[in-house]
Amino acid sequence: LLPTLVSRCQLLKLRPVSRSLIVRELETRHGVDGERADEVARLSRGRPGWAIDAVTRPGALEQLNKTLGAIEGVISGGIEARFSYAADLAASFGRNRDPVRQELALWLEWWRDVMLAKEGDPGTVTHLSRMEALGPLAEALSTTQVARAINAILEAEEQLDRNINPRLSLEEMVLALPRR
Repeated sequence: LLPTLVSRCQLLKLRPVSRSLIVRELETRHGVDGERADEVARLSRGRPGWAIDAVTRPGALEQLNKTLGAIEGVISGGIEARFSYAADLAASFGRNRDPVRQELALWLEWWRDVMLAKEGDPGTVTHLSRMEALGPLAEALSTTQVARAINAILEAEEQLDRNINPRLSLEEMVLALPRR
């Protein structure tokens, strides 16, 4: 960039908004009950726009729960389910990359939650409504296995960024995930 343009730029550091503030706004401005407001605030990770969109756009949270269900299905499913999931995700990647990247980010959140449950910090779990599935998995797996799962997802993201065959990258990812 030209120095004259850079000199007119201003750096804005936007930090996540506190969960309590998001809960209060969802309750007062959007009439969301306390428990649901807290869940949406957790899911928003400090992004008030995302939280408002989640409570005002029909089907937003249902789609999130559907995707989380698919993730849980891959973890508990057999090899066929894993390959089928990878093929579907790779086909989606060929049409539109952004939703696939968002789904991989959701995978990372899910495994982060497993790690937090594993290490005894369920208060910071993002998907608290999924503790029924996260808890037993966290007990069954070692910290190393959870870390390997996270690394497999990060590696898949990197491979997709480098334009490596999406199906092969995603198949490698699902095969590297621990089984329940």
